[in-house]
Amino acid sequence: MSNSSLVLLFGAGASKGAGHVQPDAPPLMSELYERLAEQHPAEWGPAGDPGKYSSQFRQDFEKTYSEVVIKEAPFTPSPIGSVFLAVHS
Repeated sequence: MSNSSLVLLFGAGASKGAGHVQPDAPPLMSELYERLAEQHPAEWGPAGDPGKYSSQFRQDFEKTYSEVVIKEAPFTPSPIGSVFLAVHS
């Protein structure tokens, strides 16, 4: 048997309200755009290309991302995964 680790990955809903989530619970899909705009204002804020679609992102992030960002948008926004990562020193 090899020396390996088991990793379970759950969506944000699995940790919502769980308590003791550091530094804070990951955003639900309905909260993701706000978190991206806050953490990456140059890319996701009002001045960034995705900012043009902010009301659509707030209403339905997944649909807007797949229909606008992936298919049509001439921009490459910062990685969404960065919202879910925390670096502690």
